[in-house]
Amino acid sequence: MTAYLAWTNYIKTGTLTDGSHAAGMAAAELQYDSGSPSAAWQTVSGILTSAAGATFTCTFATPASACRLFGVFRSNLTSSASVTFALWSNTGGAHVVYTVTLPGPSAGFGQVVACAPSDQVGDYWVVSINDPGNPDGFINVPLAFVGPAWPMTIGPDWASTMGRDDLTDEVVSRGGQEYPTPRWNRRRWEIALDGVTGTELYAQLVQVDRISRAGGNVLFVPSSASATLQQEAIFGRLKATADISYPYQSGNARAWRGRLTERI
Repeated sequence: MTAYLAWTNYIKTGTLTDGSHAAGMAAAELQYDSGSPSAAWQTVSGILTSAAGATFTCTFATPASACRLFGVFRSNLTSSASVTFALWSNTGGAHVVYTVTLPGPSAGFGQVVACAPSDQVGDYWVVSINDPGNPDGFINVPLAFVGPAWPMTIGPDWASTMGRDDLTDEVVSRGGQEYPTPRWNRRRWEIALDGVTGTELYAQLVQVDRISRAGGNVLFVPSSASATLQQEAIFGRLKATADISYPYQSGNARAWRGRLTERI
């Protein structure tokens, strides 16, 4: 198994087009980090299949860019949907270099994530969605990712945990009855990296620490081989919770910890 952290998202710098969009909700809305369904790519009502226009394309700012991770997040897709990710290259004529079709999100997760077995080099990425039974009557995708990733040599250790944050208003009556009003909840990973090699220090770990203080979104895949990858992967803000340290003194290893919270 391999764990990945990815922070270079070609969506942010690419040119985005789509097959259908509601007023003010073109694919370019995917360049916002908030994850709000009101600042998202959304198809016109009734457009629920790729043939009808439920597609978007990201043309990379730099041709022949390496990609490893692909995903859409916070979507309204149902578990009956199918999502196809296709990476295209223009070298020697337009052709697909990597493609995968995945089922819709697990209930309550809203995300579909793919991990290529190795870096795939392409010029543009096409997402095609088919969800004809979607009860909303349209497709809404607030966040997407396509780009390279750091395949960790060792990965997160046993101290890593996953959980949830939430905001719930609670009223307790004089008789002790409780009346909770849930406002929001989000998934969270506490990432403990206690075995980062010296060769990963400046090329990857220092960059992760820097990015964690900038407020942008980061994609974390705890295990690319996991049968529950679609539920475990998380895309959101990463915040450092410890400095880079030298746990083994002169040994060729570094340690760092951070908290990654899902965008909602």
